[in-house]
Amino acid sequence: MNPDKLQEVLNRAFEEIEREALLKEQHESMQKKLDMTLPVYVEKLLNQWVYGGVSPEEGDEIGKIIPRGKDGFVLAARLKGLNQWKRTARPDVYADMKKQMGLWIRDEVGKGWHCLSFFSNVLPELMVTIVTCDGSFHGYPECLKKKGLFDRMPFGQTEEGSKKIQMVLGVGNWKEDLAGQIESGYESAVNCLQYAFYFPHSSVMWADYLLPRCISHIHIGLAEEELIKDALRAGEEQKAARILETVMERCLDLGYPNPRQWRSSFENLLRHTALELSCSLLFHADSEDEESCEKFQEHICEYLHLLAKEISQDKKERNTEFSTKFQAYLIERFREDITLGEVSRHFSLAPTYCSALIKEATGKNFSQSLITMRIDHAKRLLGDTEQKIYEVAANTGYKDVKYFNRVFKKETGITPIQYREGLKGVREDEDA
Repeated sequence: MNPDKLQEVLNRAFEEIEREALLKEQHESMQKKLDMTLPVYVEKLLNQWVYGGVSPEEGDEIGKIIPRGKDGFVLAARLKGLNQWKRTARPDVYADMKKQMGLWIRDEVGKGWHCLSFFSNVLPELMVTIVTCDGSFHGYPECLKKKGLFDRMPFGQTEEGSKKIQMVLGVGNWKEDLAGQIESGYESAVNCLQYAFYFPHSSVMWADYLLPRCISHIHIGLAEEELIKDALRAGEEQKAARILETVMERCLDLGYPNPRQWRSSFENLLRHTALELSCSLLFHADSEDEESCEKFQEHICEYLHLLAKEISQDKKERNTEFSTKFQAYLIERFREDITLGEVSRHFSLAPTYCSALIKEATGKNFSQSLITMRIDHAKRLLGDTEQKIYEVAANTGYKDVKYFNRVFKKETGITPIQYREGLKGVREDEDA
């Protein structure tokens, strides 16, 4: 063969080989992209489907992968800690984990069931599994009723075996023709998950049990709120905590309120209490309280302790300040015929509240505080001056000397004359 023609043939062969290699590379690249985008597309489509947001054409596409007319239910798995784990994982590792989780659920549910899992694009850390049966099974798979299901979860453990990711499973209501009732089936599975708030030690929440026992609202009576405030005013922290615990137990006796409403109701109660008691420490739930009714109640007890401490401190400061002002007022006015009403008006307080403050600040009621001030002044006059008894009485606020004598004797055990004579005798002994 002519060398030139041979070279031409070889060139064409090499070009064909290069073209085939390029086509193969393009095909592999397209297949790789398809393998990456198809799961994303299917996941997006299924997310729209469970919320009732697919077109008829998209519904036909779903019908090719979800059996129609089959009984079943929806599983909603909340994977607490998944987002934190995802931040440190490579995209391919995360994608592989999602695949593993779907296969794990399918294997655990077992033969006779069709399982399709996908991750929610709306709710964080949520994996959804649509489970339908082939007709030979009745009721839920036995694996959901057994302990130790989550011990075999294929990821989420440290090298030491401790859990980085905790899973709680919501089992939706059983549906005949699940595909035709997918929205309500999905909603029941997701809704029952939030009631793990009341069952922090349970890993499976059953919609069939929980949702019929849910209540739409709770009521906290004004009388109960006032009892809590009164207990805190009186410094009875434990009593306030017991009353609040009783209110919580009564509410739960009626059923399970929405956890968000439950938290909001008691947060508002505590904030109202703090504001009415003029406390700066307002109640704020932290992220941990989102997970457990037990932790929320513990947080409430911690808050009541801090609230009682602040009230006690404010009370001491208020008593000290009021005691100083009240004593100054008495020194200025004790010779006059003053009343509790005048004192309360002077301090711009209600008479009952003013009386309580006087008692807290001095340990005595208003009348006794006034008498003590007058008698102490009378003692000074009897010892330091030569005033007659009737003059001492008048200068102490008593117009009737006989009444002054009776009050003085009641307070000291002796008459004003006996007090003066006894004081003179003491001084003579000291001078001798």
